[in-house]
Amino acid sequence: MKGVRRLHLLAFAWIFAAGPACANTIILNFTGLPQNTENGTYNGFATGTSNSNQPFFDLICDDYYHTTYVPSGPLTYTVSNFGDFVNARFYAIDNLIEKYREAAIIVRAIQTPTVLTDLMHPAYPFTTGDLQYALWNLFSPGIGETAQSAAILNYFAHNGAPTSGYQDIYSSLVIYTPMPQYNSNQEFLSNPVPEPPPLAMFCIGFIFLGVGYKLRRR
Repeated sequence: MKGVRRLHLLAFAWIFAAGPACANTIILNFTGLPQNTENGTYNGFATGTSNSNQPFFDLICDDYYHTTYVPSGPLTYTVSNFGDFVNARFYAIDNLIEKYREAAIIVRAIQTPTVLTDLMHPAYPFTTGDLQYALWNLFSPGIGETAQSAAILNYFAHNGAPTSGYQDIYSSLVIYTPMPQYNSNQEFLSNPVPEPPPLAMFCIGFIFLGVGYKLRRR
């Protein structure tokens, strides 16, 4: 029994010690500011490199009250997916899941505007600056807004984020939260547009090959 008890204690100690280290982390180096400067702020995607000098082009801050200087790094961030919010900066916010669903749509709309315009009737035209201010106000209300960013948040306030048809957008959301030693930096979000699966690309290529063959025969 003593041996079993000792084994249990060792297992508990290992889990306790290893727990914080289980979070996925990434090294980020920020080298480029967002190109959009509407309303006197930098709006949209920052650029830089991660880990083994892999470039990134699609990180947008959701955090108005912190600052990430450019250039800066290396900075260590935790990496979380939708549903795993324990390391997220806004973990304690009310309606946590709903807020990050709305954030996922806003971030994807920078690359694919129809994911948002298809929801809003009439479809409000919006810019990257409008989307940035909608994202900031989602987590830090009252920091200032544009007419279009207010319209976006008003839509969500009355309708919420869709519960069907948008699951791929929610599941693609990635949250980058600075580790405690870099806590003065901003949190960032990414929601990349999925690439077509290899089989689909093969089929498309095969179709075009067939079309080309028919044209040659004519």
